[in-house]
Amino acid sequence: MSVLETVKHFDTHDALYKQHYGKYIQAYRPTKDQDFKFYIDQLIKPLSHEIILDCGSGFGAVSEQISPLSKEVYAINICKNQIPINQSNVNYINADFDQLDFAFKDKHVFDKIIFMESLGYSKNTETLLRKCKNLLKPKGKLILKEFFIKDLFDKKLKKLQSRSIFLTKKIYNYKILNKNILQDTLNSFGLNILSIKSPGFECDWSKSFHFEQSVINNQKQKVIHEHSHKDNLFDCLEIIAENS
Repeated sequence: MSVLETVKHFDTHDALYKQHYGKYIQAYRPTKDQDFKFYIDQLIKPLSHEIILDCGSGFGAVSEQISPLSKEVYAINICKNQIPINQSNVNYINADFDQLDFAFKDKHVFDKIIFMESLGYSKNTETLLRKCKNLLKPKGKLILKEFFIKDLFDKKLKKLQSRSIFLTKKIYNYKILNKNILQDTLNSFGLNILSIKSPGFECDWSKSFHFEQSVINNQKQKVIHEHSHKDNLFDCLEIIAENS
């Protein structure tokens, strides 16, 4: 996995993302955007005194939504073409979020750092989380919504899971995370886990399914996409950790 591969992926498929996902590039989502907006507000809970960093901000939908409710929002995205060109209250930064220490020189800057299905693009998750720890204020919160490998015992499902991990990497250039390793990493850095739970809605997989089929067809790949509900193969979880 490389930065250039990620940039190439999004530059190639931006039009398809807009067509199938709209502004919110999120695979695990409710059917209606309005319900997803409510979910975001409830998960992030932006406050008027807070400075928030959105890592892997996509088209900026989440950043733009929480900006009026926050003191200041920074949004970092490696893909320049996705950054909105219209004027905004959000501070957009075209950079690799694995290089947060270059983008932000001072420590203890942010009240909250969020990853919304974007941590899986990191080249080195452990190093990135250490940088997040340094950038969070004391009692600042790291908020993740990500996909994790699910423990499966059925051989057929495990085979399908392995195939889906491969296709997710191939189609999205995104790696499915290991929850236990992530928990251990957070705890070792003094990022104390406050909660781990599934999003409180039933996922509508139609947007991701149609996007993936379009990408496969556009790349003229002879790949059979064994589509099944990803929540049978992976866990989508919210993890909130607090900086000690």
